[in-house]
Amino acid sequence: MSKSQRQKGLRNENKVKTMHHNIGIKAERISAPYKPGPDLSINIDGTQLRGEVKARRDGSGWKTIKNWIKSADVLFLIEDRKEPLVVLNWETYRRLVSQREGGDDHDTKTKATALL
Repeated sequence: MSKSQRQKGLRNENKVKTMHHNIGIKAERISAPYKPGPDLSINIDGTQLRGEVKARRDGSGWKTIKNWIKSADVLFLIEDRKEPLVVLNWETYRRLVSQREGGDDHDTKTKATALL
C-alpha cells in the first residue's frame, strides 16, 4: 500500500469519526497500517459497534448499491441462508442515532455536510 493510499484511508476514517463526534456519538479510530480488522469503534449509548471505512474516487464497487437504494431509507441485501446486510445513507443513520434517548439533534446535518 502506497503512502498516498494510507493517507487517503486515514483522511476518510477521520472524516467519519468527526461526523460522529458532530452528532454527539463517540467514535475512535482503531485501525493501523497493515493491521487487519475494523477501522472505527463507535459507542452509541453503551452499544459498541465496529465500523469499516471504504472510499473510492469514482464509487466503483457500490454503484449498483446506490442504484438499488435510490430514494429508499434502507436497503437490505440478502444472500441465501445468510443474515441480511443493511445499508443506510448518512442522513438516515444520523436521524436514527440522534433520536436515541437524550440524543442531540441540533443542526448536525449542516456540520456533517460541511466535512464532505
